[in-house]
Amino acid sequence: MIKEYFRPKNIQEAISLKEKFPKSLFIGGGTSAKNIEDDFIYIDLQDLPKVFKRTKDSLIIGATVTLEMIYQQFRDFSDLTTAIQIEAGKNLRNQISLGGLVKSAGGRSPLLTCLLALESLITLEPGTNENHLHKFLDTRDENNELITQFEIKIPNEFRFES
Repeated sequence: MIKEYFRPKNIQEAISLKEKFPKSLFIGGGTSAKNIEDDFIYIDLQDLPKVFKRTKDSLIIGATVTLEMIYQQFRDFSDLTTAIQIEAGKNLRNQISLGGLVKSAGGRSPLLTCLLALESLITLEPGTNENHLHKFLDTRDENNELITQFEIKIPNEFRFES
């Protein structure tokens, strides 16, 4: 049962809540607490800032950005947007965040496959720990750090086919 519910406005507030309530759960688009039997505290991340940044050679995407926002923002990366379309219909793309997808997606996820192929980096808080996505996936079930952003290198060429 939900014991307490918080909706922080920034990353620092989310981290402070996690420090105050170590057994709390971060939730966002695509995450679930359906198999948890104990009382728990939710830290809902949906009000955190939505970060999109494009540099010369990479895309920086905040973890709370929805798949539909990514789809709209990066329409010129047609193979990536194809993977997003296959991942989920528009209604679900409006709900699922990139961080939620990475935290819960299985091995059949087209978008997760693309992110792995693009050698994406993931930033975790506290401590601004940057890690390769494939290393994070090895421990994601035990890892309860806050995913804050992804860095995706823009390749010279990228193809996705399903």
